[in-house]
Amino acid sequence: MEDYRGEFPIFENNKDLVYLDSAATTQKPREVLDAVYRYNIHSNANPGRGSYSLGVMAESEVERVRAKVKEFLHAVEGEEVIFVKSATEGINHLVNSFERMGFEEDDEVLVGISSHHSNIVPWQELVKRTNGRLRYFHIDSEGRLDREEIEEKVNERTKIVTFSHGVNATGIIHDPHLVTEVVRRKSNAYVILDIAQTIGEGLVDVNEIDADAFVFSGHKMFSPMGIGGVVLSKELLDKLPPFLYGGDMIEFVEGESSTYREGYEKFEGGTHNVEGIVGLGAAMDFMERVGLERIRKHKVELHDYAVKKLRAKCWIDLYHTSGEKAGVLAFNVKGVHPHDVSQILDLENVCIRTGHHCAQPLMKHLGIPSCCRISFSIYNTKKDIDKLTMALQKVADLFLGRDTDGVR
Repeated sequence: MEDYRGEFPIFENNKDLVYLDSAATTQKPREVLDAVYRYNIHSNANPGRGSYSLGVMAESEVERVRAKVKEFLHAVEGEEVIFVKSATEGINHLVNSFERMGFEEDDEVLVGISSHHSNIVPWQELVKRTNGRLRYFHIDSEGRLDREEIEEKVNERTKIVTFSHGVNATGIIHDPHLVTEVVRRKSNAYVILDIAQTIGEGLVDVNEIDADAFVFSGHKMFSPMGIGGVVLSKELLDKLPPFLYGGDMIEFVEGESSTYREGYEKFEGGTHNVEGIVGLGAAMDFMERVGLERIRKHKVELHDYAVKKLRAKCWIDLYHTSGEKAGVLAFNVKGVHPHDVSQILDLENVCIRTGHHCAQPLMKHLGIPSCCRISFSIYNTKKDIDKLTMALQKVADLFLGRDTDGVR
């Protein structure tokens, strides 16, 4: 694959940096940074407020990117995009709107055990407030969804089913059809899909996946932080009441009550993060220029190469390496705490993520308190993985006193 490292200014200022934490956030290409800069120096204004040219231009830019997100995700007519600051905020918006729409005692939320905390904790709070019930569906030894358990747990009381398309801790990509087919057949529940880890690989077609809502963060797909989106089906768009009240989402304000706009506009109270939206649009343009299929292929190649290199070390445990993956690999160095691993790697200018990865229920299910995680993007090469492997050898030498054949 063409070397794209030069398109990311951070590497100009950190020549030897090996950045293997793109599942947490990607680095930003120059054209995204330039797009945000150009917006701020040429056309910054508050969209939807003033009728002067700059204000109209800002509003036009917001709507251009909204249309771009719909095109990028293959949304059909009637489906709409709501801008939020992150997937976390988007899920919280949905939780609060569902509660206002009517969530009753004994109503059930069914959550995938491999979900990020941001798609667990808000639902925990919802069922606490409403005397509802939170249930989980689990994964098998390879990290795949358990269809039989989903069949068993979806019932007429199930109101929400939600899970991660791509698991942030291990990279496993779940088959959403396995879940949606059961849900549509056995209940009237709404399906919410967290696509934060897969939107950047061109793996999401909201027209093809039978979910009612999709949530994502832009900063995992080369855009600035502080911008994300919720894609809603027309049914949910019409049914859900607003949650965030304020300017620009109202129709009329009287002394004692107000009426609200229709469609996506009722959900976007307050001032937009326009520079974030501009950056998101530029990030999608960048990804399309590189080619989503090429990005995906490159990450798969790096994942497979890393598996081969690390599997050769008998003092490394790997987790969920088979099946379709989202450019993420989880592992542990036997007998060494992940944070100690990270500190030694940092001395070698190798950046990885360690801990529970905001997925403590999954860690408990795996029988480990924490692990190391590496994740790849287009600015990574096999040389990065080679440097990682050499740095891990130093970890083993320091903590394990390793001989040629393994741990002693």
